[in-house]
Amino acid sequence: MRFTRLRRQIEELLLRDDPLRELEIFISEHTEGSPVLPLKSLVSPLRSLFMCSNELIRWRSISALGYVASCIARHSLEDVRIIMRQLMWTLNDESGGIGWGSPEAMAEIMVSVPLVRDEYISIILSYVTEDGNFLEYPPLRNGALWGIMRLSVSAPHSLLACKSYDVIDVIAPYASNILEDDLCRFLAFLILFFTGHIERDKLIQHIMTLRGPKIRIYSDYYFHTVTTSDGETTGYFIDNLRGRLKEY
Repeated sequence: MRFTRLRRQIEELLLRDDPLRELEIFISEHTEGSPVLPLKSLVSPLRSLFMCSNELIRWRSISALGYVASCIARHSLEDVRIIMRQLMWTLNDESGGIGWGSPEAMAEIMVSVPLVRDEYISIILSYVTEDGNFLEYPPLRNGALWGIMRLSVSAPHSLLACKSYDVIDVIAPYASNILEDDLCRFLAFLILFFTGHIERDKLIQHIMTLRGPKIRIYSDYYFHTVTTSDGETTGYFIDNLRGRLKEY
């Protein structure tokens, strides 16, 4: 199947109400027991959608790559590592690109493929560490923070077990620096909470100190908007972060 046609099909299914289910059906129909559409051929179209003008497609393609990687992992962990190295390359100055979506996709893969997770934990932490592979561009760095937040929800033990970086020491300065943008601090607060560094009530108090009235964040194929001054809805968001939420 040609790249353009495949990308268009993926783009269409990512806009449906239950994109993960649609992706499962698509993979089952086109790859299970058949060489017609090898799983690896889905990687490039998904990565190309990281730069899609439609924000929902862009984010869902990141989540979808995590799922596709989990399917690939059933056959070859080395192929998953190749995808990870490709994503890491886009964040390298020598690549000549910016690497939009790469830190987030790395995190999605680490969540979906636990067998390779610990190999890359220190790398994603290094992207927000000044003495590491620090990402200078704030929006890209926020992408890495989102990825760390994603890991803190699903695999806090892996972050806490990292020997190269202390996740609390790395993240705490982002939470306390009022010069950082609201999204950056919000993500840092969540990471500190899910890694057990701060209590739920304290987290809500911290979020209420943010400058803006709302924070919009993507999770589990949907966008969610948290009203920073409303402790009740903020608490609801925190308690249900692993699930699909309605937009407040």
